[in-house]
Amino acid sequence: AAAATAETTAAAAAAEAPAASAALPTWTPVATPQPDVLVVDASRNLGPISPYVYGTNFGPWVALRLETMPLAEQGGITILRFPGGEWGDQNDLPPMQIDQFVDLARRMGAEPYIHVRFRDSTPEKAASVVQYAKDKGYNIRFWSIGNEPNLYEAGGHGWTAEEFAQEWRKFADAMRAVDPNILLIGPELSQYTGTPDVD
Repeated sequence: AAAATAETTAAAAAAEAPAASAALPTWTPVATPQPDVLVVDASRNLGPISPYVYGTNFGPWVALRLETMPLAEQGGITILRFPGGEWGDQNDLPPMQIDQFVDLARRMGAEPYIHVRFRDSTPEKAASVVQYAKDKGYNIRFWSIGNEPNLYEAGGHGWTAEEFAQEWRKFADAMRAVDPNILLIGPELSQYTGTPDVD
C-alpha cells in the first residue's frame, strides 16, 4: 500500500509540474524613458545585422603591399569607403584612382563606396564623378558627400548644420540626376557632440 501511495503521489506531482511552470511568465524590466539616454536591450532580436558593418576606409595614403593582398582579400570586409578622410575634401578624384579603387574593392569582395569632395567643390564636379562611374559600368551603389563636416570649423570652414544641409541638397540633386539609383549616406560625423548647430 505504501508503494502504491508513493507512485500515486509521484504521478500527481508530474501531472501538476507543467501547469505550474507555465502559470507565470518571467518578468522583464522595461527601462523608464529618460531624456538624453540611450537604452539598449540586448535580449531583444530586432532582425539581422547588416553585413555592411564590416567596412573600412581606404585612401591614397594607404598602400597594400603584394604580400598583404591575400590578407585583405580574406579579411571579410564588405564595404570599402574611398577616399575616406579629409584627403577627399581637399582633392578631386582622378579617373585612374577611381578605377584602381573599384578594382581593389571587387578583389576584396567589398561594395565600393565613394565619398565625393564637398568643400571647395561644386555639385557639377560631384555629378561628374557619378557619371564617370556610371559610364564605366561600375554600379557603385553607395555614395557620400564630404567628410565629417563637424570638423570643418576647426579647419577654418565654418558651417552650421542648416547651411550644410542646404548645400548638401544641391550636391545630392545633381548626383541623383545622373543616377537615381545611388544611395547617399551621411553626413558622417567624427563624433556626436550634442551641439545642435553643429551635429
